[in-house]
Amino acid sequence: MGTVGEWIEVLFAAAFWGGCMLFFSVWRRWTANIKPALSMPLFVTWTLGGLLFGLLTTFEWRRAFHAPLVFLTIALFLAVLATAKFSGKTKTNTD
Repeated sequence: MGTVGEWIEVLFAAAFWGGCMLFFSVWRRWTANIKPALSMPLFVTWTLGGLLFGLLTTFEWRRAFHAPLVFLTIALFLAVLATAKFSGKTKTNTD
């Protein structure tokens, strides 16, 4: 299931990658004048996406798709897809 050091590495990779992607998404929405620039589905999407990224880079593909990590990997992937579907539905400001 991994050592404590590997799970800390997962969290650092998730915070870095998810944080950068969230920043660039909010920046792009802010410059395009889309309100709100930061929404909860967008935040959850990049948080879960960051965890998935950290899991796949730390444990690599071979270990991430073996039991018991395969259940977490698949659950994170499906959660990212579900939240990404809802994060795209926003209204643009036409002022």
